[in-house]
This record gives sequence, structure tokens and C-alpha cells, in this order.
Amino acid sequence: MAYDKEQFKQECDRRRNDSLIVKGNTYPIKDMIKQLGGIWDSMNKQWLMPDQGSVDACTAEMNGESPAAQPEQQATQPQAPQASTEMPDMPF
Repeated sequence: MAYDKEQFKQECDRRRNDSLIVKGNTYPIKDMIKQLGGIWDSMNKQWLMPDQGSVDACTAEMNGESPAAQPEQQATQPQAPQASTEMPDMPF
């Protein structure tokens, strides 16, 4: 997949100028950052994000706040099976 180097540089500059930056211990959420369109700025050791919403989502996730995911995760967490004294039927 080819890309225009000048266009890529302009996009990185736009993100830097708009302070669309995520830095710190981002390793645990690097896949999330990539899915949101983050570009790794290796010279400055920071991620350049496409918009403020993606910056906010990453910051919340890094702080353990993840507002959109928490209620959903709590509702869908599997319950531990209840202990049973009966043995299941074995096919042997």
C-alpha cells in the first residue's frame, strides 16, 4: 500500500499542532490506539491521534475509567458456575 510522504507529514504536523497526543505507558493499550488511527511518533515517543475523541478514549482507558466500556463489561461478565455435587454423565 503506497502513500504520499508529503501528505503523511502534513497529517502528522496537523495532529502535533492540534495537540492530539497520547503519551506515557501506552503499551497496554497500543492495539486500541492503532484501531483508533494512532500514528507512532518515534522521535518524540508519543502517539498522534486523529481527533480529540480518540485522545479522550485513550486517556480514559489509561486511567482505568473507560466510560463507554465499563457498564457493558459489567453486564456481560460471565458468572462462575455453581458448585454441584452431581457427576456429569460420561460417555465411556
